[in-house]
Amino acid sequence: MSKRPNQALYPILHSIETTVLQLTEEYPKLKDKDIEWCYEKLKDFYRKQSQGRACDEPISSSEAKQNLMDEILNILDTREEENLDSDLLNQQHLANVYANLHEVYASCFNSLIASVRLWRKEKNVPGYLSYIRKNVL
Repeated sequence: MSKRPNQALYPILHSIETTVLQLTEEYPKLKDKDIEWCYEKLKDFYRKQSQGRACDEPISSSEAKQNLMDEILNILDTREEENLDSDLLNQQHLANVYANLHEVYASCFNSLIASVRLWRKEKNVPGYLSYIRKNVL
């Protein structure tokens, strides 16, 4: 079993996974591998942003994946605008000390990718989407 993410990140993870569940209702063909692909693209985007590198938002030729990434970006933009996550910055007591919100969000996607991989590869269990359907809502 993989290690659990820092509890301070749970509200962000919950927001992202709730968004995933909402979009999979609209796009039922989205599968665990699609979600993982989107998480990877978003992790790379936020990692580059955290390093001060200019980069475009991730894109996909798949309407479902693009809409999923757009909605996740929207929810994270909203969280940032409302200062919901600013209390995570420069906190020495956290496992990771984050200098900016982009580092926080990249860390969240690292945790989410690990979760998708864990639940996708587990034998005799339904997978990541089934897991979050049972545990997020």
